[in-house]
Amino acid sequence: MTVVFDLDDTLVLERDYVKSGFAAVANELGDERYFDVLWQAFLAGRRGDSFNQLLELEPDLKSRLSVAELVAFYRTHKPNLSLSKDRLELIRDLKKAGAKLAIISDGPLTAQQAKVEALGLARLFDLILLTDKWGKEFWKPHPRAYREVEKLAPAERYCFIGDNPHKDFSSAYARGWDCFCLRLEHQLHRQVPINSQEEVKELFSVRELRQALEVIFTSLNQRLS
Repeated sequence: MTVVFDLDDTLVLERDYVKSGFAAVANELGDERYFDVLWQAFLAGRRGDSFNQLLELEPDLKSRLSVAELVAFYRTHKPNLSLSKDRLELIRDLKKAGAKLAIISDGPLTAQQAKVEALGLARLFDLILLTDKWGKEFWKPHPRAYREVEKLAPAERYCFIGDNPHKDFSSAYARGWDCFCLRLEHQLHRQVPINSQEEVKELFSVRELRQALEVIFTSLNQRLS
């Protein structure tokens, strides 16, 4: 069996990366006050233009730096991230049970590579596909990464675990994969409904995910523990 994970808001919360990035930007600028401005805007639901807002609020900063420079600080920082204990235990148990493990992740390549390194994922996963290597047009739901998994990690059965119904599941479902949508506190897309045309099981904890995978392993006469 091959088990495929999304990265952001599945293996690690995206907000944890955002918080780490804002802290890095504030540190680069030499003023922790900027972190508070950015983080409070994020908590208030602001997305996509946080640095524009910061420069508008701070004319002196705007005279010295551009939005592009702030974005570069953010995307190239070394993130302060770690896998939760329950996720790490699940990954290790999947490997012990003989599963092949893969990641499919979208997002700016430099940032995604930094997350992979910070989390030590290369030591844990057999295959890591960062779709931005091929260009943004190949981000999910484009099927290319899913085809690559079947080519490079062949198995009799595939499972995909993600969080965003807008893009994570359509290609996996079309290929006959089992699909699981994690619904966890603080996810950015937690309220996005499942596509009624796709068979995707919603799970509300890593424990529930483990139980769902155990059912599949049992059906294959294997054991996950």
